[in-house]
Amino acid sequence: GDPTKHQDYKNCTKKLLDDGDGYEEKGSSQLLPGDVRRLLHHLLSAPSLVNLQMAVVIIISILCFLRCDEFSKMACEHFLDHMFFIPKVSKVVEELVLKVKGKSDPNWVTLKLNADHKYTDLCGVRMLLVHLFLIDWKGGFIFPNMTELHEPPTDGIFLSQMDHDKFNKDLQALCAIVLPELKDLKIGAHTMRKTAYAFAICGSGDRDDIRKSARHAPGSKDAPAYSKDADAHFETHKKNPNQLNNLTQWHNIRIEQATN
Repeated sequence: GDPTKHQDYKNCTKKLLDDGDGYEEKGSSQLLPGDVRRLLHHLLSAPSLVNLQMAVVIIISILCFLRCDEFSKMACEHFLDHMFFIPKVSKVVEELVLKVKGKSDPNWVTLKLNADHKYTDLCGVRMLLVHLFLIDWKGGFIFPNMTELHEPPTDGIFLSQMDHDKFNKDLQALCAIVLPELKDLKIGAHTMRKTAYAFAICGSGDRDDIRKSARHAPGSKDAPAYSKDADAHFETHKKNPNQLNNLTQWHNIRIEQATN
């Protein structure tokens, strides 16, 4: 059911309001890992390139704390293949590395996308590589628009970008179908980043590492707000455990002093 209707959640939220200097949840909604699993399962149960791309965008945006304009612009040159970790013995891709420069970043920031061998349904590496293979990607933008996705270029170089406004509208519609109990859910530009905090905190991540991975400045007002949302959800999960919210231990994804 909807965790926000659970009495433990309401009690926890009230305490946060009492202790949090007037804090209240605003703006884009935050999803729990179980919510994300349900969305991905729905998308991948009806295989299509459109559904797969949407699933990949959801999980990559969460795992890398991406804003809408950042995932839509993701292209070949953002991936640092000389830093990928692929052991010679297993030849299994363990880490992909990419650089991101958002509206608040003075410089490029290098992030790791780690393979998840415990919960493969949330493995961004697997999903991304399958997506690229199926669209016969050779270069250009990672997430093209619908026209190019349906009629891929013969040379495999994708020149169009996904419309992130359309993505948000499609995701809102998808949530209405898959998560009907979340009636007040608001999908917005920061939903994936807020959800990334939920994943990291549910995965017992270090708070300072989470903030750095999200590229939040030390004095950011968003980081404490996102954390409090995630804390409230996590408290509900701990008191009323749901295996769909189980995650791999979260680790810092930011690489400092990387050579881009």
